[in-house]
Amino acid sequence: MDAVRVFPVRALPWTIRLRPIRLNAGALIFWLAAGAYLLVAGFTVLALNIVPGDSLSRVGIAERVLFRVCRSCP
Repeated sequence: MDAVRVFPVRALPWTIRLRPIRLNAGALIFWLAAGAYLLVAGFTVLALNIVPGDSLSRVGIAERVLFRVCRSCP
């Protein structure tokens, strides 16, 4: 049984052609808002240490809800 080529062989281009990216107004607003959100998130996490305190309180609430079913139980 002879080997069969599944994928056609093509010559690879020698240069990579970069096309300019065209953004409409909606995409531009989205990427600006996403970038600003990531900058603010990085600042609050790395500089202000806001998220670790909030996450610890959420874990405490979840532990109380999941493992302490009745309030009168010890």
